[in-house]
Amino acid sequence: MLNPLFFPEYYNHYICNIDELNYSVELSNQKPDIMAYVLLIAGIIFIVIYIPCILVMLKNEFFNNSCYKIMVFLSLIDVSAVMASSIATGILGILRTPYCFSPKLHLAIGSFGVSIWCATCATATILAFNRFLDTTYKSLYFKLFDGKKTFIWLILPIIYFLYFFFFTCPFAFSQIYMSWFFNPYQDYLELEKSRRDTDFHSIPHTINNFLIIIFMILGYGAMLLTLSKKSSMVGTSSNTSNVIVKVQIQVFIICFFVFAAALLYVYMQFFPVPPILYTCNSSLYLQYLQ
Repeated sequence: MLNPLFFPEYYNHYICNIDELNYSVELSNQKPDIMAYVLLIAGIIFIVIYIPCILVMLKNEFFNNSCYKIMVFLSLIDVSAVMASSIATGILGILRTPYCFSPKLHLAIGSFGVSIWCATCATATILAFNRFLDTTYKSLYFKLFDGKKTFIWLILPIIYFLYFFFFTCPFAFSQIYMSWFFNPYQDYLELEKSRRDTDFHSIPHTINNFLIIIFMILGYGAMLLTLSKKSSMVGTSSNTSNVIVKVQIQVFIICFFVFAAALLYVYMQFFPVPPILYTCNSSLYLQYLQ
């Protein structure tokens, strides 16, 4: 299914019936979930902290390194992602705005959210590939990432973002679970007339998450093996070795939370889980952004 905001023939699947509209009144009258305030405050704090970090990475001593070029780009994506995953989520939760009250608003934010997430995955994969080559195949690393060549690589996540934004199903926000789902009627499933035959699952998104899981395991598994071998050969007294290890640990931490969030989200979309896991999924992504 394509994005109903840009392909009107699919929008009929996203129109609420009268029972769902009536139930939306009940949802809007409920007290805001405490998680909504947590997400909003956390999002604001992260953005305030993030901006100085980006400015530091833009200094020549860091930005001349292809790794930091990718990390700056990833940071800009992260700041954008916070707007959807944390700030917009918090505001929708506090204002108690159910899907059926503002479907196009939900779908617009959801389109951006799923696209920016997939762009994050693509950029994290490029970052992992960059680190892998830097530790194993130096000559190939310089051929592919030296100088301005890194910026060419960063065109790929932009194309990836545009594909998911225009040509895949968007997320819709769930007031009950304080999370985002491809099924816009997640909050209305207990209603008899809300049980539709439409399959809202996004196959491209699922493939994306499976691929990021595989790439992270293979890429960082190989990289850690290479690092352990090099460390034993070079010795712990080498300053160069220590710098390499510190950068790799930093990158590994960044990509671990992408891996964990992707794994949990794939599971959530296909299997019933307790509400605490929806909170854990949001927390994993916030930890990654931090």
